[in-house]
Amino acid sequence: MPTARLNLLGEPTLFSEDGIHLSNFPKKAFALAAFLVRSPQARASKRELADFLWPLSAAGQGPRNLRQLLFRVRQFELGAGVQVLNAEGDTIKLDEMVSTDMLLLKDGKWASAAKAKDLLSLYQGPFLQGVPTLGDPVGQWVLQHRRAIEDEFVETLLAAVSEASSELRQSSLSRGIEVAPTSVSLRRELMTDLIKQGKLPEARRILRDIQLVDGHKNFPTPRELAPISAVPNTPTPIDTTPLPQAGRDHAGVPHLVILPPKPMTEAIAEQFMAEALVDDVTIALTRLRSVSILAPHTARQIIIGDVAGQSAMLRADYVVTTKLVGIGAKYTANRAKFSLMLEKASTGDMIWAESIVLDHDTGPIQFAAIANGIALSLVDAIERSKLRSFQASAKPDAYIHYLNGQRDLQILDLPSVRRARNSFKEALALSPNFAPAHAGFSQSLIYEWVMRGRGDIDVLSRARAAAERARDVDPLFGGAHQMLGRASLFAGDFSTSLEHFSEAEALNPHHADMLCDFADTLMHSSLDKRANSTIELAIELNPLAPDAYWWASAGIKFFVGDYNEALQHLEKVKNREPVLRLTAACAAMAGQDSLANLARTRFLETDPGFKLDDWISVLPVRDASHRRHYRDALRKAGFK
Repeated sequence: MPTARLNLLGEPTLFSEDGIHLSNFPKKAFALAAFLVRSPQARASKRELADFLWPLSAAGQGPRNLRQLLFRVRQFELGAGVQVLNAEGDTIKLDEMVSTDMLLLKDGKWASAAKAKDLLSLYQGPFLQGVPTLGDPVGQWVLQHRRAIEDEFVETLLAAVSEASSELRQSSLSRGIEVAPTSVSLRRELMTDLIKQGKLPEARRILRDIQLVDGHKNFPTPRELAPISAVPNTPTPIDTTPLPQAGRDHAGVPHLVILPPKPMTEAIAEQFMAEALVDDVTIALTRLRSVSILAPHTARQIIIGDVAGQSAMLRADYVVTTKLVGIGAKYTANRAKFSLMLEKASTGDMIWAESIVLDHDTGPIQFAAIANGIALSLVDAIERSKLRSFQASAKPDAYIHYLNGQRDLQILDLPSVRRARNSFKEALALSPNFAPAHAGFSQSLIYEWVMRGRGDIDVLSRARAAAERARDVDPLFGGAHQMLGRASLFAGDFSTSLEHFSEAEALNPHHADMLCDFADTLMHSSLDKRANSTIELAIELNPLAPDAYWWASAGIKFFVGDYNEALQHLEKVKNREPVLRLTAACAAMAGQDSLANLARTRFLETDPGFKLDDWISVLPVRDASHRRHYRDALRKAGFK
């Protein structure tokens, strides 16, 4: 009788032999167990495991982390009365009495209709569902194996239902799509069955989904489209009351509706591209957390031509209408345009408009970047609109306070940072569960800690507490993980900091502010090359960058030895006071002694009690040689 059952398909879980869910198994241990299951003979060396689980750690840190994890697993096993892992010298393996759904999937005999139900019961979802697959190498490994395992499941299911009845085939394929959401093969099989049964509207919806999950690359041929091309999209009456969104409380966050373009039977491929792009923009906006947004499923059912009336019913503050133009015989093939227009719902005033070319060959490949750019432009336009309408109102809502705080954080001096913190406090007084305001409050404390340079533990503790509150209110808010990463960094916990930023990157992969902080964290963690490429990407996404970007970039350039380029970036900082130390260090190393002396003199005028050794001792830098490099540069600049 197995002592434990380990499920890695779907959300990872561990059960006792009595079927009791053992919820305290360490999360990191699931990734370890998954690596073992996918390794030959379900075993691996401790070095392999350490390199897999902590690829970004400094030399020696990975093995230490592994020892701590194995200790936690052992403590769990003793408390739960199960055995999951076994150590044999330098090798770790799964206990022989542990059963896993992965091995059952591999070893089972499923190729018959009678087994389809059991197969679908076993495969509960993607491999290690919920583990982020963007950012660090562990996520990339999960993604690679997730795809391979899903392909194996899909192939097995298709074989199992190949001779099944129509009813069993359709139900099995539908359930298969639910647990293997990226599978194109299952959707094509289901679409073909629906066409044969004359269920053309349903087949059209499946066809549209195929384009979405296939990366919008392989558009159907006219022959494939023929049976369903004339079937219109028919809206059905629904309850359109918007649902409350996590972490937004009653903060006054604007509610946005994005309407897909009117269906055009003469441009089905372009229609699919446009609707897919609307979905991608919606996803990007939900990640930014700066607006609440109506789900695409509801937006697609809004009656075209009655936007004003329905926007009131949907409680929309802003509406984006979209349109396909350049369609028809008189236009150049493959050059259709997709236009978007943002209007204020209450007045109909146009605030923003954009138009992009839908290119069949290259456009789909660039969808993520295009969607992110549109989303950021929309949020920027909405924020500017809200601030213009504020005009010294006696009782601004929480969102306005939040925007004022964000604006003040762009100016790196203590009065502005403290003003920002007061704005975030006002926002939280009106809306205690407004996650972005908690994150902003945390960021203001971190900025103050950096600028004062006194190693105040209480300030960092308050910053961490605010970031944890933001995460607790909204676990999918990347800004919370970003601030937790910064607080951990300045507390000297480099590994934890990088883990938080990997999570933030998975949630907000194109967010320039997050990438800027991530780059600075990588630099403090002595990962110079990756830090350099990350800050360059952040500046590419936000070329008219605030001071914090150029400060971070200059620091990275200093540590990679590009002193002149570092000085060029420091020249772009509008408020020079916080960067005077770094300016002096870069100038001294670049041989510009007069600039180094000037920067040092100006800095000491504002902080005459500065002591280099005291300050350098609290500077969080993982590699001691980097600390010595900075100390020696400052001494060369005349600091004592």
